[in-house]
Amino acid sequence: MTAEKKTLAAKIAAISKDLGAIRKAGHNKEQGYDFIEYAAVSGKLRELLDKHGVAIIPSVVDRERDDITSKYGARGYHYTLKMHFTIVNADDKEDTIESDWLGESTDYGDKGVNKAETSGVKYFYMRLFNISEKSDADNDPDASSGSFEETKPAKAKKVVKADPRLDFDTIRETCAGIDDIESLENYWREVAGLKPSAGAVPYIKGIFANRKAEIGGDNA
Repeated sequence: MTAEKKTLAAKIAAISKDLGAIRKAGHNKEQGYDFIEYAAVSGKLRELLDKHGVAIIPSVVDRERDDITSKYGARGYHYTLKMHFTIVNADDKEDTIESDWLGESTDYGDKGVNKAETSGVKYFYMRLFNISEKSDADNDPDASSGSFEETKPAKAKKVVKADPRLDFDTIRETCAGIDDIESLENYWREVAGLKPSAGAVPYIKGIFANRKAEIGGDNA
């Protein structure tokens, strides 16, 4: 007896169910937040797309690039990629879904396009398959206890977010755009005034010392 073929919509629903929750394994130390990594999303999806017979074909249709300059003169780019995704049912090539999407990034190096494309693919997958860090059980306070008794809400933890200006990549890219010692020292005073953590200070000092040496000043 031949198994009944599933529609593409049914397969997407099945993949979404099989995926379950994906925990935020990535962590940005300086900015103090957790995130779901692209590798975690694509890694779990790869096997499920093959299992259910679904192919997703991404393409970049157009690209826009705007020049940006940091406060201290570092030059960079803001990229917006116009992307297109074709989702195909391997059991019925006529059963497809077409979707337009955007990928976006800001970068002071040479990885702006890659960042924008990776971001676009990741968030398209997350929206298509309703990917979240929490499962239905996580959202249901009675799921684990089996009781409908009123429970006392947990005391909210105070979350202190680090200043994004203390991000190592941001500091490194800003320093790269500074070409004189006086401006570099002014920037150092500003960063120091943000009171970075004790663990971050040696790394930040190293960034400034390397740039100072490149410009031609004495080592910090």
